[in-house]
Amino acid sequence: MRRLVTLTLFLFSSHLWAESLVLGCGNSQPPYVIPQNDRGIALELMKRIMAAQGYQLSTQYDSVSILVKRFNNREVDILCVANPTVTPNAYFSTFPLMVFHNEAITLSKNDIELTSISQLSQYRVGAFNFARRLAPEPFADSVSKSPEYKEYPLQEQQVADLFAGKVDVIIIDRMIFRYFLSKLRRANPGDQTLKAAFTSHPLFHPTRHYAAFHSEGIRDAFDMGMKDMHKSGEYDRVINSYEKLLSDYLFR
Repeated sequence: MRRLVTLTLFLFSSHLWAESLVLGCGNSQPPYVIPQNDRGIALELMKRIMAAQGYQLSTQYDSVSILVKRFNNREVDILCVANPTVTPNAYFSTFPLMVFHNEAITLSKNDIELTSISQLSQYRVGAFNFARRLAPEPFADSVSKSPEYKEYPLQEQQVADLFAGKVDVIIIDRMIFRYFLSKLRRANPGDQTLKAAFTSHPLFHPTRHYAAFHSEGIRDAFDMGMKDMHKSGEYDRVINSYEKLLSDYLFR
């Protein structure tokens, strides 16, 4: 009985003394981050890793541009998505938290051929939030010459605008695109415009996004936790669990 009481007190006191940190994650990045139910591939990995290292996380969801400002003002302790250009004083994880496969998506009926980023200058382009700062060169220079360029804090609207003909090209991660198009089709089953054929143009290399931290020690704890997850197989179990969930939701 004494051992049980001691163990209970230890677990209770450990919970009380766990350091609390604020995590900033984009509000439009499913299935990597799904704010509606505090889930998502990246969010679950981060929570499991930091809990194992003795940290409690509270999550703030907003556009990437706003979260970067909060992080640089030290209002947020960890960022899911950042790079040295936008958070120059951060400590970055050794292992990527997310790997985006950004593509240029067009409607097939418009017969647009894209083989280079520079060709985007000819079209009305809708990109993800903060794309000018996060996408590789010559993206920023190319879209500055576009007849119209817009960045979307909410990427569901980005997908909707493509099928509505309000933009010619959208720049979006292929998994996020499938997620939001599936959501739109389910919400609007009679909308034939959402069933139009589309073409994917692989203009970009995979983009590895590393978590950003203010503290070197907390960054090191994350790295250790990520390494442990890979060794134990828990990392693969998290990924596989989401692949099974998404296989029933995403269109083929």
